[in-house]
Amino acid sequence: VEQNVRNNRAREKILQAIDRLSDPRERNVVIHRLAEELSSEETAEVLGIKSEQVNLALFQARAKLRKILGKEFENLV
Repeated sequence: VEQNVRNNRAREKILQAIDRLSDPRERNVVIHRLAEELSSEETAEVLGIKSEQVNLALFQARAKLRKILGKEFENLV
């Protein structure tokens, strides 16, 4: 039970951090790549962009999420 509570809190913090990303493309890429587990190619198709743009947006979003979340979550993003 205690582990579930910690997991729920962590999940909530991560979702809040994703919401704080100012670039909508980065937010969408993170959601599709990490939450929905789509490939770069699948994400590119869904968003109507090139897979290279997906990879760049994901790289930039992960860096921003690490700053938002801090050391506690650096291995998750």
